Amino acid sequence: MSRVSLRSTCFVAIAMLVACAGPAPIVGTRAAAPKPEPSASASAAPSASSAAPIASAAPTLEPCVDPPNDDKADDATADTLDDGFEAPPTEGGVASATPIDALSDAEIEAKLKADPASLGTISLGAIHNGALLYGIQMPPGPQWELVNASTSWGTKETIDALTHCIGKVNAQFPDTPKIFIGDISPKNGGHFPPHVSHQNGRDVDISYYLTKDHRWYQTANAQNLDLPRTWAFVRALVTDTDLELLLMDIRVQKIVKQYAASIGEDAAWLDSVFQYGGKSTRPLVFHVPGHASHLHIRFYAPTSRELGRRSYAYLLKHKLIKAPTRFIEHVAAKGETLAHMAQRYRTTVDVIKKANKMPNSIVVKGRVYKIPRAGGVERQTVKLAIPPRRTPPAKALATATPPPRDTPCKHATR
Repeated sequence: MSRVSLRSTCFVAIAMLVACAGPAPIVGTRAAAPKPEPSASASAAPSASSAAPIASAAPTLEPCVDPPNDDKADDATADTLDDGFEAPPTEGGVASATPIDALSDAEIEAKLKADPASLGTISLGAIHNGALLYGIQMPPGPQWELVNASTSWGTKETIDALTHCIGKVNAQFPDTPKIFIGDISPKNGGHFPPHVSHQNGRDVDISYYLTKDHRWYQTANAQNLDLPRTWAFVRALVTDTDLELLLMDIRVQKIVKQYAASIGEDAAWLDSVFQYGGKSTRPLVFHVPGHASHLHIRFYAPTSRELGRRSYAYLLKHKLIKAPTRFIEHVAAKGETLAHMAQRYRTTVDVIKKANKMPNSIVVKGRVYKIPRAGGVERQTVKLAIPPRRTPPAKALATATPPPRDTPCKHATR
């Protein structure tokens, strides 16, 4: 056979194989990160939003992809933190009453001039472009350990909600080990690498309760997760606080949800809470990679945010808030240099290197680089609407018995 006819035969055979194989299978997809819902004061007090929900079509989330067969998920690393997720809004929220509703704009301005801290904590802007004023530092406590006290500043609602929920776990289960509280926000909020969020005192990183190797940033799995305590904590967040969202690895969601069902929790209510199972258009617990080693909590903090909304103009006028650094994402093209990026975005090579923690000036094609852009804190233009808290139907639950545990470890650095 000639070389030409042999080559033609090969091409025909390959074409037949491709035709038989058909298109590549599509692996399951998940809806793009949507936006958050609203709730009442994030403290442990009962929700102020008891008005009838406003009916409206909610966005649809596609069912989650089934988790891998192994029970162990990978830990996140400092350069892969993915906490900028925004959940879809929950329709049916109402503007909740806050303590500052009785104050006129003039009275608020007078207090800001005389003693701004007397008004309370002020949360400003979006999760990725915000600030915190007159925040409260999470105090030391016998039931928790602060990983870094200098980044444990939050709104009053955030601090109150944390202490309430942790206390509730300890009241239900005596001899509970300390839970590890990671980053909340820096003292004045603002951009806080490697995080995307944690800018205005409403986001919290916190450990799971574990039966062994209980330390900061330890990956949770079926072998070491303290299910009674972890579920008690999650349940308290859902029922007793104004929780906007909770980030939990899908593998851990599966374990926790199955445990909650096993002790008698209502199945429909659990479906409304967890993304795992894919039955809720707007769950409270979402999967985002990197959250097998810790939980990420976000509270609504309506009072602090309403104060931020009403004091925004004054704070900006009197330079009591700084214009935080915003970031845009740039995908490097072939042959592109830092000088090209700096010229395009009117910044400097050193600023880009610092923002991306680059040890040198080598640009990698296809890599996403953060470009700092100066800009003001985003202004909240309307009063926050808070959905009712998700309380389960009243029913008797099985008594939970905590499993045996090892001696807790001291926190490990990331």
